[in-house]
Amino acid sequence: MSLNKIFADFDKADPTSGSGGGEYISAPGSHLVEIEAVKLKESDTTDKIFLIVEFKIVETNAADLGVRVGHTYAWVHNMLNKFFGAANTKQFVAAALGLDPSSPEAKAIGRAAVEEAWGEGQPLAGESLRLKTANKTTKTGNPFTTHTWGPVE
Repeated sequence: MSLNKIFADFDKADPTSGSGGGEYISAPGSHLVEIEAVKLKESDTTDKIFLIVEFKIVETNAADLGVRVGHTYAWVHNMLNKFFGAANTKQFVAAALGLDPSSPEAKAIGRAAVEEAWGEGQPLAGESLRLKTANKTTKTGNPFTTHTWGPVE
């Protein structure tokens, strides 16, 4: 797997400009989550590389919309998305490290911190984060759910 594609413009990415694109929680809401695993997966059928974050819902205000406390969900993020790939990744890693995504420290997150996130030993497993999900519609009319990550304060 060539990681150079992922990190070509990573240093320039602004973690506050990510779209929060993702899948699996389809309801809008605010959630407290606990990371279970962070993985990297290259698609078998396309030229995409996915960051997969598996997390458990600890608290949610969207239980009436089907989001279940104690249930494991996944955020599957295309890291090669030219608009939001690096920004969304950086936002997630910043939040997992307890940083405000608008901070200079978050903007300075580089390749080493991101590669460590999915590395051996799963260093982010057990970390708590805030997650806001919102429903959006693409320009082509397809629905999707944005994921915006933040630190627990």
